[in-house]
Amino acid sequence: MRRRRAIEKAGAGAIPGAGQENFLRTVLCGVAAVLASSVCAFAAEDLAVDVARQGDGRIAVHAHAKLRASRETVWRTLTDYGDFKRFVPGLDRSQVVSCAGGQCVVDQDWHLSILWFSLPIAVTVKSVERPPGALEVHLLKGDLKQLDGGYEIGQERDGQIELRWEGTLEGPERLPGWLSAAFVRRMAREQFRGMVTEIESRENSAEEGRRQSLKAPAAGP
Repeated sequence: MRRRRAIEKAGAGAIPGAGQENFLRTVLCGVAAVLASSVCAFAAEDLAVDVARQGDGRIAVHAHAKLRASRETVWRTLTDYGDFKRFVPGLDRSQVVSCAGGQCVVDQDWHLSILWFSLPIAVTVKSVERPPGALEVHLLKGDLKQLDGGYEIGQERDGQIELRWEGTLEGPERLPGWLSAAFVRRMAREQFRGMVTEIESRENSAEEGRRQSLKAPAAGP
């Protein structure tokens, strides 16, 4: 019961007491295992998300994936802000507040879990669209201290397009540094993985539609 209470307090932002050193070591090892297994799973799908904690506590994120999809499908998915909650794990709400002049303001509510820890994150971001191949994302306000980055759609080569994301994030102040970094890593990975999965799904549906249209009998005179 005491351990359960300590976990609940830690999930809300408190740090377990000094008598919980062994517990913290177990959690740290578990977090490392979870994150490592995620990297392995992504790499097997020709998708890589590299995250590195910098000396000032910020997280540098470099992600890329090779997709068999059209540039149009990639762009439509990246800018379908209101539908993000359907295919990005951990994202409960994504609501467009305004769009004008190639800039969209979006409110997002996240709920991320790592082992026994659960954390809600609310942010408002601005997306700056630079079609056909670049999309910037900047934090306007919210629970994160920093979120600045962007997507870049590469040129098509051998029937594939490379999607890249580079950015810098910094987690909430109310959490210990190592736990904040773990949640930021999870947030970055889940969004990129969800985006790539949805792009491939949309492209497969479009391809199936094209095949069905070719099979359909020609209309009579």
